[in-house]
Amino acid sequence: MDGVTMSNEPEAVPGSQAIVQQRFNQAIELEKQLRSLIDSKGPLGVNVWDLRCKIRDCYEGIILDDHDFAESHDVEQALWRLHYKQIEEFRTRIRKSMAATTATSSGPTIPIPGAKNITRSEPVHKVLASFKSFLSEAKGFYHELILKLRAKHGLPQDFFSTEEINCTNNQKSAADLKRCQLSCHRCLIYLGDLARYKELHGDADGQNHDWSVAANYYLKAISFWPASGNPHNQLAVLATYVGDELLAVYRYFRSLAVEMPFLTARDNLILLFEKNRQHYFQLSASTNESNSQASKFSESAKTKGEKTLPIGDGMKLALKDHKQQNPGSTAEMRKSFRVRFVRLNGILFTKTREDI
Repeated sequence: MDGVTMSNEPEAVPGSQAIVQQRFNQAIELEKQLRSLIDSKGPLGVNVWDLRCKIRDCYEGIILDDHDFAESHDVEQALWRLHYKQIEEFRTRIRKSMAATTATSSGPTIPIPGAKNITRSEPVHKVLASFKSFLSEAKGFYHELILKLRAKHGLPQDFFSTEEINCTNNQKSAADLKRCQLSCHRCLIYLGDLARYKELHGDADGQNHDWSVAANYYLKAISFWPASGNPHNQLAVLATYVGDELLAVYRYFRSLAVEMPFLTARDNLILLFEKNRQHYFQLSASTNESNSQASKFSESAKTKGEKTLPIGDGMKLALKDHKQQNPGSTAEMRKSFRVRFVRLNGILFTKTREDI
């Protein structure tokens, strides 16, 4: 068979493509039905959950059957939006429930003649329990999706193993493995977001957060696809939760300084620098006040004719006395340095220094 080039790539099967297209059209139609159902019955309406599951199954089938089609039609993003919309619905319910609880605890409501009856809000603990259950179910779904993707490409099932994903399977091309790697990368980011939301709304009091689970997912996503800036941005968000502006700046910069930058990080940086600018003003005002008090004390000592020590001995005594009276001074100095260092980066980044 001279002149004929044989390809190892499997040919596209028209029948399978038609099935995938049919699934996609079905998902679009089901999404329209879902929006209509939520508008008429609310997010807790009967059949809302079943409809969401049907849409999710359609999108999952497309991702597993025809990755090229899924990429060209942003199916993975559509699948995440399906989950994210429900997350936002839960967060709205939590806010309303907590606001109603606060209003109730502030005192009994005096009934007003002629006024409409206010619908009693859901108990906070019940909404939180439902939300955590949903997040756990969504986490299980994305774990399973990663395992299914890896199984399809002949990869190890332990996606937290240190083995590189580019281990070779003779029947799969490098492009196929790369697409699988990118999909797993996105799933890990989604898993990190789910863990972050679970920790944000884990308890009614909102105390004692542990962000390590979310951070580990984001770090694993980086190892799968180092060229992506998205997980760096998410790690920066975690840093803002604990008030670590310096770490947040580092991660936002990393998010922008990669092959595939996450452009939203720039807006996040500007907001962070503005917040830091306020911290810098407060720090400067506090420092000026301390210097003013020290100056007054020095002038008072001179007026009273008190003896002064030689510079070397005086410095040693001053440092010793400062350590005894201010055991937290080292921590304060570090905090001051971090605030000023972030402020310097803000000036360089925004090219403004109107406040210095």
